[in-house]
Amino acid sequence: MLLKKHISILFLLIGLNGFAQNDTIKITNRLDSNSTQYLTPMEYAFMFHEDTPWMLKAAINSRHSFYLAFEKRIKGVFTANISLEYTDNIGIANLHPINYYLGARLAARYYYKMKQRNKNKNTPFSLSGNYFSLGYDLFNLTRTNQNTSNHNIFIKWGMQRRYLKNGFIDFGLKASRNIGDKNSNIFNISTETSIGVAFAKDKSSLNFDRLCPVIQCHESERSIFKFNLSNILSSTIYNHSASFFINPNLTHELKLGASPFSINNTIDISLYLIGLNKTSFGYINYRFEERYYFNLKNRILKGKTGNGLSAEYLSLGFNNYYSSNSYLSAIKIEKENGMDNFIFLHPQLTIGTQRFVGKHFYYDMSIGMAFPNLIINAPSIYNQSDAELIINNKVGFRF
Repeated sequence: MLLKKHISILFLLIGLNGFAQNDTIKITNRLDSNSTQYLTPMEYAFMFHEDTPWMLKAAINSRHSFYLAFEKRIKGVFTANISLEYTDNIGIANLHPINYYLGARLAARYYYKMKQRNKNKNTPFSLSGNYFSLGYDLFNLTRTNQNTSNHNIFIKWGMQRRYLKNGFIDFGLKASRNIGDKNSNIFNISTETSIGVAFAKDKSSLNFDRLCPVIQCHESERSIFKFNLSNILSSTIYNHSASFFINPNLTHELKLGASPFSINNTIDISLYLIGLNKTSFGYINYRFEERYYFNLKNRILKGKTGNGLSAEYLSLGFNNYYSSNSYLSAIKIEKENGMDNFIFLHPQLTIGTQRFVGKHFYYDMSIGMAFPNLIINAPSIYNQSDAELIINNKVGFRF
């Protein structure tokens, strides 16, 4: 039943992903209005010219959760943002099994540069900008049969950008403090990222010719490096103890000739430092992935990309984990067969979308299934089922 449930969720998400990434751009030959004539191509792609009093957002975030939010302008440059998050049985790809996560958030946002930008460039309020936020989190988390409810207050600096009418990216740095009855002395600082689809009531079409420098409609990259910023750091202070987590993630992707296939190699390093015992530990995840960009030819014919790596894809990948002894002790994995560390394979099937934004940025969003016991049995702590749902988003630099 669990496998059937995950497969049903996967096919639902595939449908949503296809809808979200339908980046058909209505071409218009009319003259630009006063609100667009002073904008750069990047600002134009970020919808700075559209008055946006409200926006409905659906996304995948850096906590590997489904995210649904509604944001509405309250007065001037202030908005209210209400959101829900949901995760069910995600973990084999992240080495931290989460059986269930449900969260809600209410926050006020202040877009601190909006007034000046509107004055200088003659643009309306667009919900694309940098902001400070003050809010409240409520979430319930179940991990390895342990149920936890938490209440947090937080402040956050963020940058949200609408993208080509029906997309958005929201990246920020958040500081939160637990205010519940238990663990009320927990203070946390971490990065947050959400990538997904957005709906708003726009008044104009986009001029395709102005977007080419942004969507790189003639680019034919064969080899790129990608540095992911989605979940790069976190720090927690609890009573007299402190911990620090850093997660550098570097990928190299190589296109196979003129074909729609590529090879994607990722090194994902997670390092932990705990101040109380002055201990450090971590693990390394190496992922080998073969990608097939199934709609690349169609995007080339429409003039949206060159023969490169910016399209929707199907992939088959294999994860390999290596962990330090101290990490095994920290997460209470007993040594198996006398081995100090564990290395195991599990294949993954995913569907995703990758886009290049300008010359130096990219985003990559994917969903799929992992099969931890298909080739080599995973350690018993991860052996929850024969199939696991995996969700990933990446946003960062490319070079």
